[in-house]
Amino acid sequence: AGGAVPNFPEGATTPNGTYSKLFYPTEASQGRADWSMTASWDGDDTFTAAQSAPFYYSVLKAQPTLELTATPASVGTSPENLAAIEVAAALGAPFPAGHPELDALLEGRTIELSIRKPPNGVALTPISKLTDANGQAVFAYADFAPGTFNAVGTYEFRAKFYEDDNLLQALSPDFGD
Repeated sequence: AGGAVPNFPEGATTPNGTYSKLFYPTEASQGRADWSMTASWDGDDTFTAAQSAPFYYSVLKAQPTLELTATPASVGTSPENLAAIEVAAALGAPFPAGHPELDALLEGRTIELSIRKPPNGVALTPISKLTDANGQAVFAYADFAPGTFNAVGTYEFRAKFYEDDNLLQALSPDFGD
């Protein structure tokens, strides 16, 4: 993890000669090699060039959130009504605002949607979709197997995101919560 990081010449040097630069790594190092950082000075007419020893640090995986919404919340059994069904899973993470390079970590992630069908909560085979640039995976009526919505009653959904290199596992609230 932590490949080559570009130079940060725009950091601030303080009066006591220290240098400061805030940046956000775009990869977690948890389970992989730590990140390392060095500082260097090219030198000038007064001071010779210098380089620090590497500083090693870990970047933990972020704990994402996963929320589900279903629209419409209630629907009749006619084909026209069923065709309007959408279940959206929203994958989010506590990234600092204003850093699209971090938000990009939510794109292209697999969300697995599990369904329990009335009347007895029969579990159906889960289906999966990839998240878009906003961390959204939208499951439309056409994504579900034929016959999924052929019973009257309450359907329950649960979404799961499996852990990857940068994000920990996340589950939507349990069925019926």
